[in-house]
Amino acid sequence: MTNFDLHFHSDASDGQADLPALLAALASRPDIELCALADHDTIAPSVEFAASEPRAIVAVELTVAHHQAAPHLLAYGVDPANPDLLAYLAVRAAERRARLDAWTARFHALGLRFEMDPAAAASESFGKPHIVAELRRWPENAALLLPVPEDEAISDPIYTTHLKVGGLADISKLVPSTLISVAAGIELVHGAGGLAVLAHPQVSLYELGQKRTEADWHRGAAKAQADLRAWAAAGLDGLEVYNHRQGSEFREELVSLCVELDLLITAGTDDHTATGEHIGDAFEDANGQIIEPRAQGWLVAFQECLATR
Repeated sequence: MTNFDLHFHSDASDGQADLPALLAALASRPDIELCALADHDTIAPSVEFAASEPRAIVAVELTVAHHQAAPHLLAYGVDPANPDLLAYLAVRAAERRARLDAWTARFHALGLRFEMDPAAAASESFGKPHIVAELRRWPENAALLLPVPEDEAISDPIYTTHLKVGGLADISKLVPSTLISVAAGIELVHGAGGLAVLAHPQVSLYELGQKRTEADWHRGAAKAQADLRAWAAAGLDGLEVYNHRQGSEFREELVSLCVELDLLITAGTDDHTATGEHIGDAFEDANGQIIEPRAQGWLVAFQECLATR
């Protein structure tokens, strides 16, 4: 059966695995025909990974803007030397550094100990998980923070209580966003010779304004589908239909939408583990069996489209 995984992360963004660990994970999965390391707003690790793994294509997960949200565009097969793409990634890195300075001041005002090395923010690996880890590092902060959930599938509450817009440490007015729109992101990806695919639509769109643990994707369906149709008209190439954070009913809804709008159907585990242990599992059931017989056609369509860019 066909298997592919076009979305996982390394420690160059918010993953835990270094490149040797990811290469080892792929070596143990000969069933995977195509893969992509797609770190957040940084492309150099994917270039290095693809140079060592013949089944890999170069990719990057771009953060873009949509109202108060920040959806992610998976950019596949882009030219890593494209000046416009590199300029946007440089802007994203500069904003991360500015946000760290603002967050540091805000945390101190809230009575929280926070001593992250400024050099860390200058690196491509800096992200919100590092901020959360730094806040958790100091025992004296515990009394001012909600406890870490016992269920590892539930996000740390710091993300919503402190870091989101409207949270206790909201810095959105102090550091204005430099994110470009989804349509502009699609144009950027195409200008760099790549394919633009919306990552995990359920999280990016259908659950906006809902608590993820209580979310009902039906509630956001009408507005989300209107957005997806508009982006398809703007040139969006595909949707990441198969992702661990999307249920079966929702996936079938997206498959139907992709067929209607002539969008590519992709799969990615969005693995963040230290060993890449979930890579290749996007199509698997609880027993490790591939459950999606249509995957071959989806992979062929993706490869054919990529070859024409």
